[in-house]
Amino acid sequence: MSSTIEFDRYIIKSGPDFRPFYFGFVELGESNVIDDAGKVSRSTRLVQANDYGSFMGRVIDISQDCEGGMLKMYGRRVKPEGYIAAWRKSVDKEALELTNYLQFANLDISFHSLVEQLETRRRKLLESKSTYTRNLTRGIDDLIIRLCTTEGIVETVEQPRWLSKPVAITRFMFSLDNQQSLLDLMTKAFSHGMDGRRIWNWNRYDGLSYTAWHRGQEYQNKLRASKAA
Repeated sequence: MSSTIEFDRYIIKSGPDFRPFYFGFVELGESNVIDDAGKVSRSTRLVQANDYGSFMGRVIDISQDCEGGMLKMYGRRVKPEGYIAAWRKSVDKEALELTNYLQFANLDISFHSLVEQLETRRRKLLESKSTYTRNLTRGIDDLIIRLCTTEGIVETVEQPRWLSKPVAITRFMFSLDNQQSLLDLMTKAFSHGMDGRRIWNWNRYDGLSYTAWHRGQEYQNKLRASKAA
């Protein structure tokens, strides 16, 4: 029986100070998928984008797979408590600010279509008999327009070979120049019910550059040291 192995975690923190949200990347592999060197083949994927409470709630849900050995860390079995503690440490102490990452590379991540998610939310609101609730759709309409017209956000459709239907994708391409406008839209999407777990992993964009990650951490540490001096 194969198991999923997590090798490392990469957390990027972004959004407003009063309610930051986190991009959680994980380097992982399957125990029965071996590369040419005879080692477990690894890939890095975005697993979720959420505020702190929802992010850790998702980690707790995933940790259940540790009990039966279906999920391991570094090739070894781990208790759910240990798995949660490792992620909490990464989020609390090792998160890299998005701005510091973008000093060295752009960040390219994809979700299942946010427009489709928001349109589903709008239909549910319109079913309400409350005038106040129905009026909330105005904000959603404006957000959908901005998602479709803002530079750095692309609505596209992909047709994986293993699926019978095409999949609508929203792709965010963060750079130093557009990060604020994209973060503003993502924050508004979260407030309107965006599901940060609906990540589109199965495309050619891993999203994270290892080199930019490590250089960003060095840059961030230097900034902190200079402020403390």
